[in-house]
Amino acid sequence: AWGNFPFVGTAETRERASLFHPWVGEHRLLERVTATEEFQKIYRARLEEMLTKFFLPDRLNRRIDEVAAAIRSAVAAESELRLSRFDQAVSGKVLPRWEGDPFDPTRTAHQLKRFIQARAKNAREQLDGHSKGLLLERQQPQ
Repeated sequence: AWGNFPFVGTAETRERASLFHPWVGEHRLLERVTATEEFQKIYRARLEEMLTKFFLPDRLNRRIDEVAAAIRSAVAAESELRLSRFDQAVSGKVLPRWEGDPFDPTRTAHQLKRFIQARAKNAREQLDGHSKGLLLERQQPQ
């Protein structure tokens, strides 16, 4: 529900993925379970709890900074490329989004803080009924 869809959609679509359809493709069990009123009530309450108590951008960003400071020297020992990508990933500076080949080694790193901020905002919009979120789909091979 919080956007763990690697290589599905773009960074922007994953930030806006539906909280109420948190899977890709067809999934009959999840479709049936999430359609029940009892589940919806419990699920919505848990999403609300997560968003107000745990999925807090400032809190998560501080933790990212703490962990990044603790492991940066180990990453630096690997290579300059890995350090550069690590610094991009943990930076609060907004970098241009990469929408090309996800396996391209020169792509911009996925920015954790940017994702958290955008995901929290969109999750709030969905819980408040201002957005339905996006249904993610796997790309078909061409």
